[in-house]
Amino acid sequence: VDFVGNILATGVDTSSTARVTVNNKSKVIIIDGAVEISPAVIAHKSLVVDIGGGGNTRTALFVGLESRGNGSQTTQQLSDLVTALKSLKVPPEDMISIIRELHVSGHLHAQYSER
Repeated sequence: VDFVGNILATGVDTSSTARVTVNNKSKVIIIDGAVEISPAVIAHKSLVVDIGGGGNTRTALFVGLESRGNGSQTTQQLSDLVTALKSLKVPPEDMISIIRELHVSGHLHAQYSER
C-alpha cells in the first residue's frame, strides 16, 4: 500500500520545453513545440516586422502579425512569423538573424541554440 501510495504521489512532467535550434551552416531552423514571441517591432535591412503592434508603416516590405490573447496577455507564434517571412521570400540567413535578435532581446520564449 505504501509503495502504491508513493507511485501515485510521484508527479510526472509531461510538458515539453519549446526549443529553437538553428544550423548556420545549412541555414536550417527547427522550431520544436509552440514557441511564443512577445510583441515587438523589428527593422532588418529593408524589412519591417510588427509583431502584435498593428502599427502603420510605409516601407516596401512589411509583415504585420496580429496578437492572440485577451487583455495584456498577447502572444504570437514563431511559426507564424517564419511563414510570413517565407511568403515574402526572405532569405534564410535573414530569418536566422531576426530570430537571433528576438532571442537576444528577450522576446523569444523558448530555449535557443545555434550550431
